[in-house]
Amino acid sequence: MSATAPPATSTSTATATALAAVAKLRPRLVEAAADAEVAGTLAPATVAALRDARLCRLGWPAAFGGPELGLLGDVAVVEALAEADTAAAWVVTIGSFHGGFVGAYASAVAAERVLGGGRDPLVAGQVAPLGRGRRVEGGLVVSGSWSFASGIDHAAWVLSGVVIDEPDGPPTVAEVVVPITAAVVDEASWDVAGLAATGSKEYRLDDVLVPDGFSFAFPEPVRLRGGTTFDLPIRAQILVLHGAFPLGAASRALDEALAETRPLSTGIVADRGSFRRDLGAWTTRVAAARALVVDVAAQLDDLAATAGAVGPELLAQARAASRHATDVAVDATTWAFRTSGGGGLQRSHPLQRVLRDLLAASQHAFVDEVAYEQLGSVRLDGDGPTA
Repeated sequence: MSATAPPATSTSTATATALAAVAKLRPRLVEAAADAEVAGTLAPATVAALRDARLCRLGWPAAFGGPELGLLGDVAVVEALAEADTAAAWVVTIGSFHGGFVGAYASAVAAERVLGGGRDPLVAGQVAPLGRGRRVEGGLVVSGSWSFASGIDHAAWVLSGVVIDEPDGPPTVAEVVVPITAAVVDEASWDVAGLAATGSKEYRLDDVLVPDGFSFAFPEPVRLRGGTTFDLPIRAQILVLHGAFPLGAASRALDEALAETRPLSTGIVADRGSFRRDLGAWTTRVAAARALVVDVAAQLDDLAATAGAVGPELLAQARAASRHATDVAVDATTWAFRTSGGGGLQRSHPLQRVLRDLLAASQHAFVDEVAYEQLGSVRLDGDGPTA
């Protein structure tokens, strides 16, 4: 796209509208969370409510009805969703932003087929290039197995990373999108301790024909439509999930701690000076982690709006900010869980669910220990992120 193309259509009013939709839906998400965890997937009624609130198109280009809030707006909305229900936030973010990638980077035919013909379809899958593809007349033939396809029970499409064996050159990497009916889902593959309600099952593709146009280059595709946020590297856009999600989860944990009334032999735990001190300290640390994520998101938004290049240090900062937010959130939620005493052990208590979901999220490759190493390396040597 031209460097003079208009920026994303993010406005404070649009962000406020999305946040209001989350607030209205919050009681329903809170009420449904425990049952969804037991079921290992969001309830169909919950997904329908998220669609009705237009949250399943959060990451879509405006041409298909997406709000295009910019990273700052997206971070605010995902944080609010995670504060209400961590699993719903995870599924909506992945499912809508995968759809947004198709809308922005795949052919017009593919974008219209995926986003234009249904009722706010979710796009599950995994972008890591774990499959193989070969070129044939009319497209690609793809095979492979992928794990952690969050929300696949409710998805109409799957987006999958593949290495393409090129006939006249070195292999290339691409994302392919195919109907869910082309995937073989392993229904028994999801038995986990955290993010259980996301239903992130494994799936495979067996010699599936992917028509021309239903794929795009990865990890830095060319924007074909949508606002300039889609000019940002996908590695930068991932900040929306891994920076915002832990902040929302930590906020929920601290809110639960605020409501603590567990009786002790000497009174109520919330009356202890040590509790109040720690509550203040963790509130401050979560706010500081949020400020870092917001600062990085604002820098990226500014570069998107001005067609500026995202340098290796800012990419590394985005990943490190996400790791830092996750670290702080896990520690804050662990503290909140410990203040709950035996009550937090109950399956019905939100603190144990939030803590386990955060621990699961902390295992994602984007927020592993390499995050800090990459930032240190780029500051010392100028080397940018490689994954």
